[in-house]
Amino acid sequence: MFRILGTALIIVLFAAVIIVCALMINHHNKLRKEAEEYPPPGKMVDVNDKKLHVYTEGNGDSTLVFMAGHGTNCPALDFKPLWIRLTDEYRIAVIEKAGYGWSETSNSPKDLDTILEETRKAIELSGEKAPYVLFPHSMSGLEAVYWAQKYPDEVKAIIGLDPCTPETIDLLPEPQKLQLQFMYFISRIGLSRLMPESEVGENLPLMKSYEL
Repeated sequence: MFRILGTALIIVLFAAVIIVCALMINHHNKLRKEAEEYPPPGKMVDVNDKKLHVYTEGNGDSTLVFMAGHGTNCPALDFKPLWIRLTDEYRIAVIEKAGYGWSETSNSPKDLDTILEETRKAIELSGEKAPYVLFPHSMSGLEAVYWAQKYPDEVKAIIGLDPCTPETIDLLPEPQKLQLQFMYFISRIGLSRLMPESEVGENLPLMKSYEL
């Protein structure tokens, strides 16, 4: 009895490994194809031995800098429904942090000082000039406030998009390491690609709109 159960468990585990490997191969093949079909629409700049993507568009005397929060997969596109309405009167710049959008991944520290200096360097290399109007979303609210405190001549104003503030940071639950590892695993194997096409419009309505 136990031998049969043991054999069945081995078969199930082996099948699971085969499925995960197949998912990863499919995911990475599609990533390579997508990288060729969708090149970066903005500028790739070298910051700390990695390439970061900065998208700019529009005209105007003021530059609005969009700063994405945690988990914003592709800031240049995610913010588009908003910034597309502003480009007639303003210059807009969307900075994609390491690992987001078209920017390369990085093992550099993620403390506030490092992130801020990478952001400042990226926008400087993209050709934009301070002072800026910052549009921070979520966790980038902390970076925006710190930017204004440390370099006040570079920040004209801050317009928060549901931003995190220093007063609320202690109220946020600390992510569990196991949870982060699980999310990383899911993203690496491309499990979201199994979503049926019929459900994309329902679960991700923006993907089926003309906003992007």
